Amino acid sequence: MQQEETPPFSIGRVQFALPSPLHSLSCSSNILLIALTGLPRPSPTSNAGGLPPQLIRIDLDRPTEVETIDLPLPPPTDARGSTLHRVHVDPTGRHVLISTLQGENLYLFIGTLPAAANHLRRPRQLARLKGAVIETVSWAPSAASYSAASFSTREILLGTATGQILETALLDPTLAESTSFSLPVPGRSAAPERYVKLLYTLSERQAITGLRCETWGKRAAIVATTKTRIYQFIATVAGRQRDDEGGMLEAAFQPYSSGEVQPSTFPPTGS
Repeated sequence: MQQEETPPFSIGRVQFALPSPLHSLSCSSNILLIALTGLPRPSPTSNAGGLPPQLIRIDLDRPTEVETIDLPLPPPTDARGSTLHRVHVDPTGRHVLISTLQGENLYLFIGTLPAAANHLRRPRQLARLKGAVIETVSWAPSAASYSAASFSTREILLGTATGQILETALLDPTLAESTSFSLPVPGRSAAPERYVKLLYTLSERQAITGLRCETWGKRAAIVATTKTRIYQFIATVAGRQRDDEGGMLEAAFQPYSSGEVQPSTFPPTGS
């Protein structure tokens, strides 16, 4: 008699009650991240009550250890008035970028912290990105570029709701590039954004729905998508610099931003 094969997937209920409505859920490198919208205040004029948006972090290797992190955002105005727009998690399950509909952006390191560290996870405001509604993130091209002791995102690309491509690198200023913590280095920025560079603005000014960067040697290919078109940029990248010295792709995008070269598009522009 032939035995029944075990199905590759199964669905079961989990005994875990959410304190407010679910906004989004993601799982990267065995780190489960749940974003909650929060609860509105009893009345629009009340300053009491309500619950701000939250993140719940669960390491699936230790599922009984649940971390709840309040986001420094106001509670929603009503049951459907969440300020959260997108919650972007990198493939290594270490970095989170949160964007709101109002253009407020937050960064949080959710990777494993050193055992000896006395550090509470605290979302950091990204003041230099204020006003940018981040639709999509292209994380560092290769996860292999991360070391276990690295707390930086390295170079990442951001696509905005108004068709801008930005480059930045994020690092919680309380974390050092080692397995220990250190004081901020004099002369370096204490902000999480080590730099912010505007690389290009799409002529159609539509929201960028997808963004991907791949590198090989000193060459890079960047693909950006909107609801109506695909853009392709081919560039020569500069050598990697320190996180606070600027981006790899600013000079490479200069011919595109100046209009000297036009990106390849599909469908072709004008069609």
